[in-house]
Amino acid sequence: MIICRAAACLLATLPAVLLLAACSAGEDPIVATGAPEDATIQDFCGAYDEVAGEAADADAYREQARMLAGSGTPRDIPFSGRVGYLLYVEHVSTADDSAAGDLSDGDLEAAADSFDLAEADRAAFVAFVDYAAGTCFS
Repeated sequence: MIICRAAACLLATLPAVLLLAACSAGEDPIVATGAPEDATIQDFCGAYDEVAGEAADADAYREQARMLAGSGTPRDIPFSGRVGYLLYVEHVSTADDSAAGDLSDGDLEAAADSFDLAEADRAAFVAFVDYAAGTCFS
């Protein structure tokens, strides 16, 4: 009887243990609040273009986030774009394959869902991607 109770207790706590293990296995997000605000267009687009035109996986997007954190943003980025840049770098630096697939497909709403962004953050996230696409690909 004692063994059954111990087994039941173990089974009851197993999901929490697995969740904790999954959460601690991920990468730490990159916080880019101190990133340069005077990047050249060439440096910025070089970092952003890291995954352009390819079906990138999560590792490629995490590398893109690291490069963007290093390059910073150009001076002419609108305020909402800069806020979106900070969100983009933070969330993309910990992207899983599902979010990477959404980003590769250009489905920003699905990516925002994957990152669990609030409505105001979604708008800034999209403003950054629109700025980057307009600056780097036009």
